[in-house]
Amino acid sequence: GSSGRISVTGSTINTYGRQLWMGGGNADTALWNGLTVGRGAASTWSKAAYGLALNNSTVNTAGGNVYGSGWSFYTGSSPDFGVGLALIGSTINSQTGKVDLVGEASGKYSIGVGVEVFNTSAINTTTGNITLRGTTNASVGFNPTSAFGVYLRDKVLLNSDSGAISVYGTNTTNQYTGSGIWMGSTSGGRDADGNQTSGAGNGYNVAILNNTGTVLIDGRKTGATRTDG
Repeated sequence: GSSGRISVTGSTINTYGRQLWMGGGNADTALWNGLTVGRGAASTWSKAAYGLALNNSTVNTAGGNVYGSGWSFYTGSSPDFGVGLALIGSTINSQTGKVDLVGEASGKYSIGVGVEVFNTSAINTTTGNITLRGTTNASVGFNPTSAFGVYLRDKVLLNSDSGAISVYGTNTTNQYTGSGIWMGSTSGGRDADGNQTSGAGNGYNVAILNNTGTVLIDGRKTGATRTDG
């Protein structure tokens, strides 16, 4: 079917304090931080595709909020991977602005991921909150090989001075391997520096840094209702 996906590759986006919204939907709109935006996600109905992807790109908002929503939904007969939203070797710097990334993988796929952040990617704020929400579900009777609500791997940094960092991952599929949230490396372990007074040091696979704010990691295998966010 047709797709309304977003793919940003090898680019720099500067908003100079303004907002950045990335999603979909043209008939039903809403007001978000002064912008008239869609109520849906950037979407793909193709296999081996991302609903929304930032690849080797940088976003600088200087205080503006960032919102991104992506959805992958393939129902054909030869499934491949499907990812709702991905940061691939990319960085988001928002300072006081909030960063909200939402992704969902549905339908049929061999590997499905709601939100995937990997290959030396980072999200940096000073006081702005960082929130990742990823969900995987599959067509009735279809069992994928792997499924992850949120998949953080191979050099990922979530960094805020005082903003809350929250990661929500839900996996409702019946898969061979998977989880609500998975963090680590696909190429084996790495040695990491310890006793850091600041920064992440070297050798980490996933680093979550917060000076005075809170960190919440909430992974679930079923669609249980959350009351905290």
